[in-house]
Amino acid sequence: MSTPSPASITRGRRFARGLTLLELVASILIMSVISASVFPVIASAADAYASATRARKDTERIAFALERCIRLLREAEGTTPVGGLDITTAQTDRIVFADGRGLSLSGTDLYYLESGQPDSPLCRDVTLFRIDYISDDGIKDAIGDPTTTQRFNITLTTGGMTLTGSAFARARIGD
Repeated sequence: MSTPSPASITRGRRFARGLTLLELVASILIMSVISASVFPVIASAADAYASATRARKDTERIAFALERCIRLLREAEGTTPVGGLDITTAQTDRIVFADGRGLSLSGTDLYYLESGQPDSPLCRDVTLFRIDYISDDGIKDAIGDPTTTQRFNITLTTGGMTLTGSAFARARIGD
């Protein structure tokens, strides 16, 4: 029995390490079929992530604006110890208090008003902003005499989302 020479072993290993053209084409074909079937799943996951991120940002933006509106309306000051509110302008899309603070929808932008300061945008692309002035019986609309408002109902819609909230003026609590 003869033992193979080191040169023949090296030549055999050199050829054994490579791929044939057929093996290479087959592996490329298999990888392309797998990637073609996986790509739609990855693309839809990326779209879902982008959509969820956009919805989260819109929700945070509208929630911040609504919370700021509610805070302003809660802090409404009264005119007398008996408790009328210091409202100088009362409309369904605008409210201004005697101290100059207020809220106003101008076009599609909701602004926070402050006396002596430039108007600050609270929310952009607003499709609906509505303030309902509710009297002390909880039913009657008090927009005709807004100083008697007991509760404010606020509706804010932007980006296809609608949030609503209510605020009781602290000046009226206990009346």
